[in-house]
Amino acid sequence: MARLTQVQWRALIEKQAASGQTAMAFCAEHGIDNKYFSTRKKQLMTQSTESRFVAVTTKPLENQSIQLHIGAVQLCIPASVSPQWLVDVIKALA
Repeated sequence: MARLTQVQWRALIEKQAASGQTAMAFCAEHGIDNKYFSTRKKQLMTQSTESRFVAVTTKPLENQSIQLHIGAVQLCIPASVSPQWLVDVIKALA
């Protein structure tokens, strides 16, 4: 089998999951070494595929607070908090 990129490996792993086959059966059908497939799957599953960044929009600080929107949650934080504290809060929420 030719060398695959991370994107191709992810697609292959998703294809195996959607197939309903065991990894061993899927690998046998596609001519993939089962041990290598399992190793790549474990490596790629431990890596985050989603960006850990949060979209931020800025507005003039009319009321001197920072509004942080994460999904349905909205936090109003005083603008006087330290940047490091804000980083720690965002890390804890991610």
